[in-house]
Amino acid sequence: MMKYYFVGIKGTGMSALAMFLKEKGHFVAGADTKDYIFTEERLKNNNVKIESFDDMNYQDFDFIVLGNSFSDMKIENKKTIKYPNLLEEIINDHISIAVAGTHGKTTTSTFLANMLNSNCLIGDGNSTFNNSPYFVFEACEYNRVFLNYHPDYLVITNIDYDHVDYYKTKEDYRNAFLEFISQVKTKVIVNGDDAFLRNIPNAISYGLSKNNNVFADNIKLHKKGITFDLYIDKKYQRTMNLNIYGKHNLLNVLACISVLYILGEKIRIKALPLAKRRFTESKYKNNIFIDDYGHHPNEIKATIDSIKQKYPNKKIVLIFKPDRYSRIKKFGLDFVEVFKMVDEAYITPFPTCSKKEAGIDIKDDYLSTLDESIILLKDDYSRFKNYQNNLFLMSSSKNVNTIKEGIIREMKK
Repeated sequence: MMKYYFVGIKGTGMSALAMFLKEKGHFVAGADTKDYIFTEERLKNNNVKIESFDDMNYQDFDFIVLGNSFSDMKIENKKTIKYPNLLEEIINDHISIAVAGTHGKTTTSTFLANMLNSNCLIGDGNSTFNNSPYFVFEACEYNRVFLNYHPDYLVITNIDYDHVDYYKTKEDYRNAFLEFISQVKTKVIVNGDDAFLRNIPNAISYGLSKNNNVFADNIKLHKKGITFDLYIDKKYQRTMNLNIYGKHNLLNVLACISVLYILGEKIRIKALPLAKRRFTESKYKNNIFIDDYGHHPNEIKATIDSIKQKYPNKKIVLIFKPDRYSRIKKFGLDFVEVFKMVDEAYITPFPTCSKKEAGIDIKDDYLSTLDESIILLKDDYSRFKNYQNNLFLMSSSKNVNTIKEGIIREMKK
């Protein structure tokens, strides 16, 4: 047994890696901000000690694991290892399957790990250790972190320009993915409906187009999910009924089926679990609340499409909590167009932890200045006091629990 101390343990990847090592029989602890982050619940439920940065006590630990935000930290007389380097060591002991792409990484990883019953490390703070020869993990492109990995197989769900604070051009963003592809040991699986990915040579493709190696036909979207005919190498396989919503999730499933096909594994799909904070539903009286991690306009659009499929008669109230100033500035008009899909749209102030990147000088009400129907929502939720039979979509990469709790408090009055 080794002892690992995680600096930044509440990070989604870090918390998942900490729990993976704990399940493997090692001792783990760590430090992070005192602010609530949803990943801490699993850590605390498994008796993992979380200290504040001011009270770090790592002297008795064998390794100090540094999260991506702390990779430059110097700790004297201690062995330090960066998060991606430790993950690379772990995946080398398995048949590794990386899932990358702008959108859908977490959901696709969750689906695939479930189908393979594999070891996994997923970006919603989830991880599993078992005796499977496979290891499914989410590979994030931010800061080119995924270039630390050399997986056996790689799935790319899509490439849609993002992280504009780091990648200054679409070409730079795409080139990072091309470099990652060059590091894959065995095979690349891509969304063949993506205009850029369909040109990747020697890849296995999936999608809704019949030009792909794996595709869906006769697709029917309904309140209970999606029904479709599965084809592999132009041969009909079977008709499938799945409890998923939105064509984006159908693509995620087809990605997983493609991996199973390449690995020679049987295609067994039962109920598919959603990742944390991906279309997470709760209710208060006749109002439905959906907590979703979407923070890019195309992610929010996909979630709204899913809502309209499952709840076609619900009035949709969108509350969006932004994260990065650069993303809001770059995609402002795209956000506005997506917000037109709902009945009411609100934007909250930026979190206090959000920092304005160089050259970006916008205020909390920036989207409201682009479209006056988008209302800046601060801490007063009294406007929702008498709302009945609505669907509240709370979309953000940040914590939105306090918003939901504030709305319900008003409804109880």
